[in-house]
Amino acid sequence: MKKYFSIITLGCAKNTVDTEFIIGIMADAGYAYTSNLEEAKVIIVNSCAFLSSSVSESLNAVFEAQDLRKNGKLKTLVLTGCLIHRYKDELYDKLPEVDIFLSTEEIKHLPKILNNNSKGAFYKNYDVFLGNEKLKRIVTDVPSPAYVKIAEGCNHRCAYCTIPLIKGKLKSRSISSIIKEVRSLVKNGVKEVSLIAQDLSEYGSDLKDDTNLNKLIDSLHNEKFPCKFRLLYLYPTGINDGLLSRIVKYDDFCNYIDLPLQHSSENILKAMYRPVGKFSSWNIIKKIHEKYPQISIRTTFIVGFPGETREDVEDLKNFVKQGYFSSVGIFAYSHEEGSLAYSKYKDYKQDKKQVKRDIKEIEIIQQKLRVAELKKLKGKQIKVLLEGFHKDTDLILVGRTEFQAPEVDGEVLITNVDLSKRDIKFGEFYNSVVTKVDGYNLEACLID
Repeated sequence: MKKYFSIITLGCAKNTVDTEFIIGIMADAGYAYTSNLEEAKVIIVNSCAFLSSSVSESLNAVFEAQDLRKNGKLKTLVLTGCLIHRYKDELYDKLPEVDIFLSTEEIKHLPKILNNNSKGAFYKNYDVFLGNEKLKRIVTDVPSPAYVKIAEGCNHRCAYCTIPLIKGKLKSRSISSIIKEVRSLVKNGVKEVSLIAQDLSEYGSDLKDDTNLNKLIDSLHNEKFPCKFRLLYLYPTGINDGLLSRIVKYDDFCNYIDLPLQHSSENILKAMYRPVGKFSSWNIIKKIHEKYPQISIRTTFIVGFPGETREDVEDLKNFVKQGYFSSVGIFAYSHEEGSLAYSKYKDYKQDKKQVKRDIKEIEIIQQKLRVAELKKLKGKQIKVLLEGFHKDTDLILVGRTEFQAPEVDGEVLITNVDLSKRDIKFGEFYNSVVTKVDGYNLEACLID
């Protein structure tokens, strides 16, 4: 009789990677994964706790899973992920619904814990899990792109951020370990690999053997993998000519970076403990734009940080108006317990209506600029990675081009394919011509 388990995954792509390792580890131990929670005897909640809203979402997932003891087959409820690392022993007495509390470092021991019918808290330490090529990983969305987590933790102490509290200091994998994992993913049909970490720029600095991001990029390029690589989550001080020139020179790397800047005003950047001077938002983006204009830049901003003035907001609006960015995410500041800002600004109160207005205005500025830029592509040829059918109809195919990262940057909709006359393989690249712009999405026709 199969022992079914299921996983509820919350939060960022790094959690998705951990979930895929959990599925592999459990499968190796004889458990069978199901996406149907009602079938599962074991449900694992891989939680997020970056923001208060994330904590609430994770707790709700626990409570909803608990209901399946009555309405489903649930016997064991496991909680792992960032919630464990943020609140540690506080959770044990407050969540009687949970049978097993597991730090991410201990997830590789979960089958043994389950087989022993053990219950309680299992964390010898609060070190974070960093998968490697020796552990089985089952990617859930092949042939869609895959993420490879090259490091965990962060050495920066940005005032608004709880990641150092949750994940600890930077912990990098070796280049050889990463290459072996990429080789396995490519063997299984993956055609785009996104390299992720809290800060890719710091990769290798903890290894004390001269390992760094540029050396990793060189090593991956030299392997000549039949896939594209994408860099997600860089830090301003890690932006240098060596990195940018490699992105442009190597055709197996997307001309794309995700560089969270958080603000443009130096007053706010200083308060956030973010880089200023030559690595300020204005200066670093001008450098990239002037020397490497072919690189698309995605960024994120925080509005409503303590002490933010109308002048600071206008500076941010003016920054976005320059049209530097292919994609912008804008978020309201969240006053998180445990962060440096929470301790420093104890009496902080947010004008939520004003923050909401500011976010909307910046979004409108970015959308107008981006749509105008996308319209210049009409009639031009682009290469598209086809990923599947449109969620509403099988008559339209969905893919992405080089300046579109998964889930955040829009899509390419292919509208001219007669599948009865043409053999299409999802997870492959196809040439197409842009015919229309619809918001942040492009419509296109295949040409070969």
